[in-house]
Amino acid sequence: MRNVKNQSRSLNPTPRRELILEPGYPEILEGAVRMPVTHINFDAPASLRKWPSIKNERASNAVATYLVVEGTLDDCIRKFTEKAISQQHLYEIHTAPQGELVGAVLSAKLILEIARLRDFL
Repeated sequence: MRNVKNQSRSLNPTPRRELILEPGYPEILEGAVRMPVTHINFDAPASLRKWPSIKNERASNAVATYLVVEGTLDDCIRKFTEKAISQQHLYEIHTAPQGELVGAVLSAKLILEIARLRDFL
């Protein structure tokens, strides 16, 4: 399919994963909408962070998240998807912004969408 590309370096033992969505092709994914060219560098540095919680709810006195995993965006997405669905709302990923889709802080909902796009490839 010409519309979605997975680019990797064949000589690198850890392939660089990058998702590119081209504009003008709303049929890329079922239910997808037209969007500008978006590059997601899954090798970008990132950290998976968790909000302190009490009984599966964010602690009302919590002022910051704590570090769970530090690595690449791909590593953090994989670790996040291993978490129980009932706990995922307590996690977020911090990374360098990458255009409109990937901001500095990714919510659980956005992490799941990016994981779904990544796995589509």
